Amino acid sequence: MLASIFTQYWHFLALRAACKLGVFDALEAGEKTQQILAEQLGADASALGLLLAFLQVEGYLSRSAAGDFFLREQGALLCSKHPAGWHYACLLWGGEHLTAWQNLDMSIRSGGSSFELLYGCGYFEYLDQNPTLLIEYQKAMREYALRDYADLGALLDWGQHRGIMDVGGGYGAALESIRRRFPALKYLLFDRESVVQTAPALEGIEKIGGDFFAAPLPQGADAILLCRVLHDWADEQALQILRRCYEALPAGGNLYVVENEKGASSDGLHLLSLNMLAICKSYEREGEAYRTLVEGAGFRWQQTIGFVQGRAVWKFVK
Repeated sequence: MLASIFTQYWHFLALRAACKLGVFDALEAGEKTQQILAEQLGADASALGLLLAFLQVEGYLSRSAAGDFFLREQGALLCSKHPAGWHYACLLWGGEHLTAWQNLDMSIRSGGSSFELLYGCGYFEYLDQNPTLLIEYQKAMREYALRDYADLGALLDWGQHRGIMDVGGGYGAALESIRRRFPALKYLLFDRESVVQTAPALEGIEKIGGDFFAAPLPQGADAILLCRVLHDWADEQALQILRRCYEALPAGGNLYVVENEKGASSDGLHLLSLNMLAICKSYEREGEAYRTLVEGAGFRWQQTIGFVQGRAVWKFVK
């Protein structure tokens, strides 16, 4: 029913409140009563009971015969230390992203980013100014990347390259996927200083901080990855990034672009495009638009390698 759409955010924000309070983390060690949880979390016991009742009904928690609460599988996925969890993604989408979406009409009227209009700067600049949020964002992106790029290493023979640099690679999940199958290659992870300084230790991967708009990219790799980087930027900025990649590669070097392909997706990526508009003044593109954009930086299109979790992987050559 149409009316049910209006309150769908209630479920998500209740989950987010539980993550912020630490409900799932508190139960990770074992069962607890409502009163003990309230004391541990610094919460009002009666109010917490309303939240716990929701979490139980929706299958995130269960209750023992003695009345103690304990985690179910879905709840465990929201623990902050779960190796395949969603804790940080749950935190991310209910913060500034939600505020930008609440003001989506500003983007539609102006053609710009409601986030920038509300916060006075670009999203990634805002992250640099807010270290705690930056870490939460990167951890959330890693939660997605671990799933999205799990099969990237098996997609082709990466051993044809001497070294691979992931530009804008966040906390390194894409390179880790490749390195598991091809450990002997040279691996470089390039991202903003604030990102590489907070990234976890990555075995066999050299982390390099910098700005792909302000300075040349490091050299030394004959292949560059751009995994869902270009969709964060309007054409002018995306072209700048691509030119930096072109400059950093030797003759005959390869660029691999991993992106959603608008038109090939069953849902048309319409909501995701609205999100990119609201946050970054960008949008999801058709495959041909990506090809035109990359070729505009001097690369030659070679082939579509395949797909990882529905995302196209295109190969270009310098």
